[in-house]
Amino acid sequence: MSVSSPVELVIMQALCWVHDDLSQVDISGYILKVCGQEEVLQNQHSLGSHEHVQNCRKWEMEIQLQLLSRSAIRKDLARTAEDDSSPIDLEKYLDQVERPFKETVTRQGLASLLGGYHKQVTACLQNEDTQYRTVDRAIHAVKSLCSLLDEVETPAIAEAVKRVRHEASVPRTTPPQVCSQSSGASTVGNASPVEDALAQLTSALYELVKLYLRSFCPVTIQHAECEPGEGSDSREASGTTEHLRFILFAVHGITNAWVSR
Repeated sequence: MSVSSPVELVIMQALCWVHDDLSQVDISGYILKVCGQEEVLQNQHSLGSHEHVQNCRKWEMEIQLQLLSRSAIRKDLARTAEDDSSPIDLEKYLDQVERPFKETVTRQGLASLLGGYHKQVTACLQNEDTQYRTVDRAIHAVKSLCSLLDEVETPAIAEAVKRVRHEASVPRTTPPQVCSQSSGASTVGNASPVEDALAQLTSALYELVKLYLRSFCPVTIQHAECEPGEGSDSREASGTTEHLRFILFAVHGITNAWVSR
Protein backbone atom coordinates (compact mmCIF):
# COMPACT_ATOMS: atom_id res chain seq x y z
CA MET A 1 0.00 0.00 0.00
CA SER A 2 1.47 3.33 -1.08
CA VAL A 3 1.47 6.33 1.27
CA SER A 4 -0.16 8.31 -1.53
CA SER A 5 -3.25 6.09 -1.32
CA PRO A 6 -6.38 7.64 0.18
CA VAL A 7 -7.31 6.54 3.67
CA GLU A 8 -10.72 5.44 2.35
CA LEU A 9 -8.99 2.94 0.04
CA VAL A 10 -7.15 1.41 2.99
CA ILE A 11 -10.43 1.13 4.88
CA MET A 12 -12.11 -0.56 1.90
CA GLN A 13 -9.34 -3.13 1.61
CA ALA A 14 -9.54 -3.86 5.33
CA LEU A 15 -13.32 -4.30 5.15
CA CYS A 16 -12.92 -6.80 2.31
CA TRP A 17 -11.63 -9.29 4.89
CA VAL A 18 -14.85 -9.20 6.92
CA HIS A 19 -17.53 -8.35 4.34
CA ASP A 20 -18.28 -10.20 1.13
CA ASP A 21 -20.34 -7.38 -0.39
CA LEU A 22 -19.03 -3.86 0.21
CA SER A 23 -22.05 -2.34 -1.51
CA GLN A 24 -23.98 -2.97 1.69
CA VAL A 25 -21.33 -1.27 3.85
CA ASP A 26 -21.11 2.44 4.61
CA ILE A 27 -17.40 3.21 4.21
CA SER A 28 -17.80 6.62 5.86
CA GLY A 29 -18.88 4.87 9.06
CA TYR A 30 -15.35 3.57 9.64
CA ILE A 31 -12.10 5.30 10.51
CA LEU A 32 -8.45 4.37 11.06
CA LYS A 33 -7.05 5.06 14.52
CA VAL A 34 -3.37 5.24 15.45
CA CYS A 35 -2.58 2.39 17.83
CA GLY A 36 -1.71 3.59 21.30
CA GLN A 37 -2.79 7.18 20.64
CA GLU A 38 -6.03 9.13 20.64
CA GLU A 39 -5.52 10.12 17.01
CA VAL A 40 -7.49 9.18 13.90
CA LEU A 41 -6.73 9.64 10.21
CA GLN A 42 -8.88 11.73 7.91
CA ASN A 43 -10.68 9.60 5.35
CA GLN A 44 -10.55 12.23 2.61
CA HIS A 45 -6.77 12.60 2.79
CA SER A 46 -3.88 10.37 1.78
CA LEU A 47 -1.88 8.29 4.24
CA GLY A 48 1.30 10.28 3.66
CA SER A 49 -0.35 13.60 4.48
CA HIS A 50 -0.62 12.70 8.18
CA GLU A 51 2.20 13.68 10.51
CA HIS A 52 2.19 10.33 12.33
CA VAL A 53 2.75 8.43 9.09
CA GLN A 54 5.51 10.84 8.07
CA ASN A 55 7.32 10.37 11.38
CA CYS A 56 7.05 6.58 11.14
CA ARG A 57 8.59 6.59 7.66
CA LYS A 58 11.28 9.05 8.65
CA TRP A 59 12.43 7.02 11.66
CA GLU A 60 11.77 3.66 9.95
CA MET A 61 9.08 2.59 12.41
CA GLU A 62 6.18 0.28 11.65
CA ILE A 63 2.90 2.07 10.94
CA GLN A 64 0.27 0.49 13.20
CA LEU A 65 -3.37 1.44 12.60
CA GLN A 66 -6.65 0.10 13.94
CA LEU A 67 -9.93 -0.06 12.03
CA LEU A 68 -12.87 1.16 14.12
CA SER A 69 -16.44 2.17 13.52
CA ARG A 70 -17.30 5.75 14.31
CA SER A 71 -19.77 4.61 16.96
CA ALA A 72 -16.92 2.98 18.91
CA ILE A 73 -14.98 6.23 19.27
CA ARG A 74 -15.10 7.95 22.65
CA LYS A 75 -17.21 11.07 22.48
CA ASP A 76 -17.10 12.23 26.09
CA LEU A 77 -14.20 14.54 25.24
CA ALA A 78 -15.57 15.66 21.87
CA ARG A 79 -16.07 19.36 21.31
CA THR A 80 -19.69 20.48 21.45
CA ALA A 81 -21.63 23.54 20.34
CA GLU A 82 -21.69 24.67 23.97
CA ASP A 83 -17.89 24.65 24.01
CA ASP A 84 -17.80 26.91 20.97
CA SER A 85 -20.12 29.46 22.56
CA SER A 86 -18.48 29.47 26.00
CA PRO A 87 -15.79 32.08 26.79
CA ILE A 88 -12.16 30.98 26.78
CA ASP A 89 -10.06 31.45 29.90
CA LEU A 90 -6.44 30.67 29.05
CA GLU A 91 -5.28 30.85 32.67
CA LYS A 92 -8.01 28.67 34.18
CA TYR A 93 -6.13 25.37 34.01
CA LEU A 94 -2.52 26.53 34.09
CA ASP A 95 -2.13 25.34 37.68
CA GLN A 96 -2.88 21.79 36.49
CA VAL A 97 -0.14 21.82 33.87
CA GLU A 98 3.35 20.89 34.99
CA ARG A 99 5.11 23.09 32.44
CA PRO A 100 2.55 25.43 30.83
CA PHE A 101 5.16 27.41 28.92
CA LYS A 102 8.04 26.25 26.81
CA GLU A 103 11.30 26.54 28.65
CA THR A 104 14.13 28.55 27.16
CA VAL A 105 16.92 26.43 25.77
CA THR A 106 20.13 27.22 27.63
CA ARG A 107 23.72 26.28 26.94
CA GLN A 108 23.83 24.30 30.17
CA GLY A 109 20.75 22.31 29.21
CA LEU A 110 22.13 21.57 25.78
CA ALA A 111 25.43 20.49 27.30
CA SER A 112 23.56 17.97 29.45
CA LEU A 113 21.67 16.53 26.47
CA LEU A 114 24.82 16.40 24.37
CA GLY A 115 26.51 14.52 27.19
CA GLY A 116 23.76 11.91 27.03
CA TYR A 117 24.21 11.66 23.26
CA HIS A 118 27.96 11.09 23.64
CA LYS A 119 27.29 8.32 26.17
CA GLN A 120 25.14 6.53 23.60
CA VAL A 121 27.83 6.98 20.93
CA THR A 122 30.48 5.57 23.27
CA ALA A 123 28.28 2.59 24.11
CA CYS A 124 27.70 2.00 20.41
CA LEU A 125 31.42 1.93 19.62
CA GLN A 126 32.24 -0.32 22.57
CA ASN A 127 29.63 -2.97 21.70
CA GLU A 128 30.21 -3.95 18.09
CA ASP A 129 28.10 -7.11 18.39
CA THR A 130 24.95 -5.14 19.25
CA GLN A 131 25.56 -1.98 17.25
CA TYR A 132 22.23 -2.28 15.48
CA ARG A 133 20.57 -1.73 18.88
CA THR A 134 22.87 0.91 20.33
CA VAL A 135 22.78 2.89 17.08
CA ASP A 136 19.01 3.28 17.50
CA ARG A 137 19.57 4.76 20.96
CA ALA A 138 22.08 7.26 19.60
CA ILE A 139 19.68 8.25 16.81
CA HIS A 140 16.89 8.61 19.36
CA ALA A 141 19.12 11.02 21.30
CA VAL A 142 19.62 13.01 18.09
CA LYS A 143 15.86 13.05 17.58
CA SER A 144 15.37 14.42 21.10
CA LEU A 145 17.92 17.17 20.49
CA CYS A 146 16.34 18.17 17.18
CA SER A 147 12.94 18.25 18.86
CA LEU A 148 14.32 20.51 21.58
CA LEU A 149 15.81 22.89 19.02
CA ASP A 150 12.37 23.86 17.68
CA GLU A 151 12.06 20.55 15.77
CA VAL A 152 14.66 21.57 13.19
CA GLU A 153 16.60 18.97 11.23
CA THR A 154 19.27 19.97 8.72
CA PRO A 155 20.06 18.05 5.51
CA ALA A 156 23.45 17.13 6.98
CA ILE A 157 21.81 15.45 9.98
CA ALA A 158 19.31 13.61 7.78
CA GLU A 159 22.07 12.25 5.53
CA ALA A 160 24.25 11.33 8.51
CA VAL A 161 21.41 9.39 10.15
CA LYS A 162 20.86 7.42 6.94
CA ARG A 163 24.56 6.62 6.72
CA VAL A 164 24.75 5.50 10.37
CA ARG A 165 21.79 3.15 9.90
CA HIS A 166 23.31 1.75 6.72
CA GLU A 167 26.77 1.16 8.17
CA ALA A 168 25.36 -0.47 11.31
CA SER A 169 23.32 -2.93 9.23
CA VAL A 170 26.24 -4.01 7.00
CA PRO A 171 27.94 -7.20 8.28
CA ARG A 172 31.62 -6.77 9.12
CA THR A 173 33.24 -9.45 6.97
CA THR A 174 36.07 -7.44 5.37
CA PRO A 175 39.41 -7.06 7.18
CA PRO A 176 40.67 -3.60 8.25
CA GLN A 177 42.16 -1.54 5.46
CA VAL A 178 45.92 -1.10 5.35
CA CYS A 179 46.93 2.50 4.77
CA SER A 180 50.41 3.25 3.44
CA GLN A 181 52.14 6.35 4.73
CA SER A 182 54.57 8.58 2.84
CA SER A 183 57.49 7.19 4.83
CA GLY A 184 56.86 3.73 3.44
CA ALA A 185 55.47 2.22 6.66
CA SER A 186 52.04 0.65 6.78
CA THR A 187 49.40 1.14 9.46
CA VAL A 188 46.05 -0.50 10.00
CA GLY A 189 43.14 1.93 9.99
CA ASN A 190 41.35 1.78 13.33
CA ALA A 191 38.27 3.81 12.43
CA SER A 192 35.36 1.59 11.44
CA PRO A 193 32.66 2.73 8.97
CA VAL A 194 30.22 3.07 11.87
CA GLU A 195 32.68 5.26 13.75
CA ASP A 196 33.17 7.48 10.70
CA ALA A 197 29.41 7.75 10.23
CA LEU A 198 28.88 8.67 13.89
CA ALA A 199 31.62 11.29 13.63
CA GLN A 200 29.79 12.79 10.64
CA LEU A 201 26.53 12.77 12.61
CA THR A 202 28.18 14.42 15.61
CA SER A 203 29.66 17.15 13.43
CA ALA A 204 26.29 17.86 11.78
CA LEU A 205 24.58 17.93 15.17
CA TYR A 206 27.06 20.42 16.59
CA GLU A 207 26.62 22.68 13.57
CA LEU A 208 22.88 22.80 14.28
CA VAL A 209 23.49 23.50 17.97
CA LYS A 210 25.89 26.35 17.18
CA LEU A 211 23.44 27.82 14.68
CA TYR A 212 20.63 27.71 17.24
CA LEU A 213 22.74 29.27 19.98
CA ARG A 214 23.90 32.09 17.73
CA SER A 215 20.33 32.78 16.63
CA PHE A 216 18.26 32.51 19.80
CA CYS A 217 20.43 32.29 22.91
CA PRO A 218 22.11 35.38 24.35
CA VAL A 219 25.89 35.28 24.21
CA THR A 220 27.66 36.12 27.44
CA ILE A 221 30.98 37.97 27.56
CA GLN A 222 32.76 34.72 28.39
CA HIS A 223 31.33 32.93 25.36
CA ALA A 224 31.92 35.93 23.13
CA GLU A 225 35.61 35.89 23.99
CA CYS A 226 35.92 32.16 23.31
CA GLU A 227 34.01 31.99 20.04
CA PRO A 228 35.72 33.15 16.83
CA GLY A 229 34.20 35.87 14.70
CA GLU A 230 31.71 35.01 12.01
CA GLY A 231 32.76 34.85 8.40
CA SER A 232 31.44 36.95 5.58
CA ASP A 233 28.88 34.28 4.62
CA SER A 234 26.42 35.35 7.36
CA ARG A 235 24.96 38.71 8.30
CA GLU A 236 22.20 40.26 10.38
CA ALA A 237 18.92 40.38 8.44
CA SER A 238 16.65 42.17 10.90
CA GLY A 239 17.50 45.65 9.64
CA THR A 240 18.11 45.03 5.96
CA THR A 241 15.76 46.28 3.25
CA GLU A 242 17.05 43.95 0.56
CA HIS A 243 15.10 40.97 -0.74
CA LEU A 244 16.13 37.71 0.91
CA ARG A 245 15.99 34.30 -0.74
CA PHE A 246 16.32 31.03 1.12
CA ILE A 247 15.43 27.34 0.72
CA LEU A 248 13.50 25.37 3.34
CA PHE A 249 14.71 21.79 3.70
CA ALA A 250 12.15 20.58 6.25
CA VAL A 251 9.39 22.34 8.16
CA HIS A 252 7.47 20.70 11.00
CA GLY A 253 4.09 21.59 12.46
CA ILE A 254 3.03 24.24 9.93
CA THR A 255 -0.64 25.08 9.49
CA ASN A 256 -2.66 24.16 6.40
CA ALA A 257 -2.90 27.83 5.46
CA TRP A 258 0.82 27.89 4.67
CA VAL A 259 0.77 24.83 2.43
CA SER A 260 -0.66 26.71 -0.55
CA ARG A 261 1.72 29.65 -0.24
